[in-house]
Amino acid sequence: MLPATIVDGDLNERYRIRDGGEYAPSDCKSLFSTAIIVPYRDRAELLRSFLVYMHSFLSRQHIHYRIYVVEQVDSQPFNRAKLINIGAMAAMRAGYPCLIFHNVDMLPLKPANLYACSKWPRLMSSNTDSFRFVWPYLKSFGGAVAILGKQYKNINGMSNKFFGVCDNLVNRNQSSQKKEWQRMD
Repeated sequence: MLPATIVDGDLNERYRIRDGGEYAPSDCKSLFSTAIIVPYRDRAELLRSFLVYMHSFLSRQHIHYRIYVVEQVDSQPFNRAKLINIGAMAAMRAGYPCLIFHNVDMLPLKPANLYACSKWPRLMSSNTDSFRFVWPYLKSFGGAVAILGKQYKNINGMSNKFFGVCDNLVNRNQSSQKKEWQRMD
């Protein structure tokens, strides 16, 4: 298990993480370039644990990635959709073709769960231990979701007025493309 706390500089030295949460393997050319977007507010220890775990997990996949932590600092209800939109816009401007929207309280367990996009958007957290590894919601799309930036742009992102889980994203994609979503089962 990874340590829950880190000292400034630990990630930079141990995992060669660049400023801004970016990693690129030095020993090979990565096949994938991925932005992990984490909507966040008031969970400092959880975020610290998430970052340590994810940098360790992702660096082993030899992908080029950057973790965007998008923080809501006001006391209004948590607007996850708006934070995701902000992170997605920043990631797309930086040239990341693959976007993964990730809850700070979810961690991948299987190394084979590659943090990259496929042809269709996919739910990467369809098997969670809190549900005994069976996802109970057929149309729910939360936790960790991978989508190509061009697909996200095509559906015009998420509604900034939407405060719930990612079901809104499923409905917007299906009405836009008339396609099914992929689940990682």
